[in-house]
Amino acid sequence: FYTAFLGAFPDVKFALTDIVVGPQGVFEAATMTGTHLGPWNGIAPTGRPVKSMVLIFFPWDRKAGKFSGEKIHVDMARLVTEGAR
Repeated sequence: FYTAFLGAFPDVKFALTDIVVGPQGVFEAATMTGTHLGPWNGIAPTGRPVKSMVLIFFPWDRKAGKFSGEKIHVDMARLVTEGAR
């Protein structure tokens, strides 16, 4: 995921807007900006600046005492149709 994502948006920046830490894990909301310079998730590069909301959840595994991964949600409709508007 990250190899493709960072290849598509090499100048990506995340501006954290919210964070919640709890026994189930950590939730973050951020505004992502960057330039769409490579293919990503089936979308051909546009060369345009983009701006989109990104939501990331890091679930906590109590038994293992560590995070069990991450779940990432990107507003694809906005990313594809609106660019950086």
